[in-house]
Amino acid sequence: MGLFLSELWFSFYWFLTQFVRWNLVYRYTFKDRLSQRYEKVLPGIDIFVCTADPRIEPPIMVINTVLSVMAYNYPSHKPSVYLSDDGGSDLTFYALLEASRFSKHWLPFCRKFSIEPRSPAAYFSTSPEPHNSNPLMAQEWFSIKVKLSLFDLDSDIYLRDRNRRKHSEQSTMARGIDPKEENSSTCEHKK
Repeated sequence: MGLFLSELWFSFYWFLTQFVRWNLVYRYTFKDRLSQRYEKVLPGIDIFVCTADPRIEPPIMVINTVLSVMAYNYPSHKPSVYLSDDGGSDLTFYALLEASRFSKHWLPFCRKFSIEPRSPAAYFSTSPEPHNSNPLMAQEWFSIKVKLSLFDLDSDIYLRDRNRRKHSEQSTMARGIDPKEENSSTCEHKK
């Protein structure tokens, strides 16, 4: 019985001393200090963005992803962004060309004003118009928003034109006319 009571006492004593030894440590990262200290030793990174079909994944969504990845808070010469388009869509290609023009304005804007979130669609849908306290940011904000709306408009026009041409080809094929041959009037095969 004495051995049991001593084991019980030491167990109770051990629990009491463990609570005193538990010292919670709260750690905070200081991103500005990290980038200043380790910017020269940060590795280069490769980022792959994959897409397949512009009807399922709209090109504007893919381009917003590419632009947000390019705007990472990382040394600008270190990341390499690759877009893999398995469908080989012309629409995605032309959207990427327009995005490369837009990125010349968007990326400096993100770095200059520390914009979060970095995706243009997410930023303009969640952020209110800038206040008059910073007129330079307000001016650039409106010019970027206009450029983004023109980018959306260009991709919508291209998509409508492409759908119109595709519908026109389908209707001529339904009538028996091969759109690739100018002189063909029917699909009848001559034997």
